[in-house]
Amino acid sequence: MEGKEKIEFLVTGLRSMGYWKSFDGHNPNVDKIYQIIQNDLISISGHAQYFADEIERERETVQYLPPNVGPRVSYDTDRNRLFDVLAHLPSPETVRVLGNYLDDERDLALVPPHKPGAIDVTGGSPANAALAATALTQMGIRNPPVGKREYISDFREPASRWKAWYEEVKTGKRPFSFVGQKVEYRFKPDGTLDTLAMANPPDDAPKPPPTRDRAKEQPATGPNPPSRTVWPWIIGGTLAVLIAAVWLRLQFWKPNR
Repeated sequence: MEGKEKIEFLVTGLRSMGYWKSFDGHNPNVDKIYQIIQNDLISISGHAQYFADEIERERETVQYLPPNVGPRVSYDTDRNRLFDVLAHLPSPETVRVLGNYLDDERDLALVPPHKPGAIDVTGGSPANAALAATALTQMGIRNPPVGKREYISDFREPASRWKAWYEEVKTGKRPFSFVGQKVEYRFKPDGTLDTLAMANPPDDAPKPPPTRDRAKEQPATGPNPPSRTVWPWIIGGTLAVLIAAVWLRLQFWKPNR
């Protein structure tokens, strides 16, 4: 399994594990498999450009269609999905791809009459610049210009703040790093990249979820089903086992020649 087929397979696993990671008390195997898949995707040369190329390829087929027709709605859905995937790939290549989208006001769904200049996300999707800014905010960049929990009513504002940040990054004036990593990156004006070890990196790697003491939990009795808080653990564990099995098969299976 190579090329597009491998990337799409890994993305399916990454998005599944990312979803289950969002639940408190999820199975620790979810974190391990998520990290394995994430690292494998980032190790592929051109991993971020692949998704940018997909966005542009799909856009070519719908760019002259009006909003809210079937193919255009499908494109907006895919566009949101692809930017969301990029948010899960903390790498210099992803920063460059997203940074280059911060000027892109195409595919904008405008404007509620009661608030001139704002973006009406109920009538479609925001511009690519806003989606790129959202992905950068979610990626885990240290000391970002926009925080994950910061509420901003106009989607143009985070794009503007990230654009100012990226202008310094792409010219080499500002280094950047990712939460949990012990290196920082600096782009050179010629487009190449320096990777530098950090002398005193912060201890900010994501902590594993607390271990559950099942011996102290009240066992279910009678015909009552497990509570909804238990389902994420059960389903997440099942998914982790399934993804792990497929992953191992992918790593060791060789096609017949």
